[in-house]
Amino acid sequence: TKEMAKRTQTVANAHFLTRAFVLYVPDSKGRIPSTLRTAEDLRQILAPHVDSGVFETHNPNGGVFVPNARIAGKSLADLGPPETVIVLMESKPWPDDKKAVGYADGHVRRR
Repeated sequence: TKEMAKRTQTVANAHFLTRAFVLYVPDSKGRIPSTLRTAEDLRQILAPHVDSGVFETHNPNGGVFVPNARIAGKSLADLGPPETVIVLMESKPWPDDKKAVGYADGHVRRR
């Protein structure tokens, strides 16, 4: 269906952004910038590294990809196992009440 295709594209975009986040956001000490709190902050930091189309979520409820503001200013190494640390997510849930969520180890899932 069309919604499945949109959901698949959104998850692919979330995956691409998550991988870029893990590669380019932490500073040389592995610390997340303390200013990384909004969708616009995320876009400014990642825009030089990714195609502008990956910032789109095709969610019929709208929304954008946002960073996990709770990790701003912290070191990824201090946050626990990377597969459990959320780095970004969609700001609004889909009609099935799930969002695309990206983790510090680079994987994305809908939850």
